[in-house]
Amino acid sequence: MAAVIETTGLSKWYGSVIALNNVDIAIEEGITALLGPNGAGKTTLLKLLTGQIRPSTGDIRILGAPVRGNPEIYLHIALCPEFDNFWEDMNAVEFVTVLAKLTGFNGRSARRRSEELIDLVGLADARGRAIKTYSKGMRQRVKLAQALIQDPDVVFLDEPLTGLDPVARRAVTDIVRDLAAVGKSVVVSSHVLHEVEAMTDQLLLLARGRVVAEGDVHQIRESLEMRPYAIRVVCDDGRKVAETMIQRDHVDGVHIQSSPGAECVIVTTKRADLVFTELPGVLLDAGVKVHEISSPDDNIEAVFDYLVG
Repeated sequence: MAAVIETTGLSKWYGSVIALNNVDIAIEEGITALLGPNGAGKTTLLKLLTGQIRPSTGDIRILGAPVRGNPEIYLHIALCPEFDNFWEDMNAVEFVTVLAKLTGFNGRSARRRSEELIDLVGLADARGRAIKTYSKGMRQRVKLAQALIQDPDVVFLDEPLTGLDPVARRAVTDIVRDLAAVGKSVVVSSHVLHEVEAMTDQLLLLARGRVVAEGDVHQIRESLEMRPYAIRVVCDDGRKVAETMIQRDHVDGVHIQSSPGAECVIVTTKRADLVFTELPGVLLDAGVKVHEISSPDDNIEAVFDYLVG
């Protein structure tokens, strides 16, 4: 399958600060999650891909065409930015109508297109209210509506789920999946892995301005399963749990941290899947009261620290 987005030797620096360093990517059709901790270079990459800034070195092609110096490509790509910049006293339809006119729609067709998009993103019931009264999730959907004015082939979403409650997050996720279902290519930037898992299993992971992993999420996870993984169990008798878990061949180490009213057991393993499978039975047999089971490694920043370490 031909790549929708391609970069070769793409770099961007600001004085002595390197924001993006020699990035080669080839993104195919569908939904791709652009992941990385804050400061990884995600927003810089999106600005380069959408022609907002000029690369220091390297080439970018979208749909086979160059981005810089090619106004025609802007009819085929769109950006939903991370930060709000509304005329707050307007309602959603009025706001999107103004932007539709700026992109070439006439008055009547601009209004009609805006109403279609506001309905599409699920804001029909609030179309008459001023944007300043909208929740975070509603404001995010207005930004998504404006990004779709030109019916673009490629849509870039910069942190579209940040700050949303579960209901709003589900609504935005459904919209993104619907876009892909009708043939759009979507790149979703985020710093939280579990938020995009419901959208796609295709990932592009950035850290310190470099690509550190890319491809199918399951393949990436399998490649990381042999790294040390810490699992934290807070219970009322950690010694019983520790004595049982240390006997497992796939457990590398166990140590106990005392805390008021409970004990915290840290299990270190390279087979977290087996430990999570066994834990319910171990805890039940031990007869302990469990307060919490978690993992300090279960976040994208921890994975990146391992990858770039």
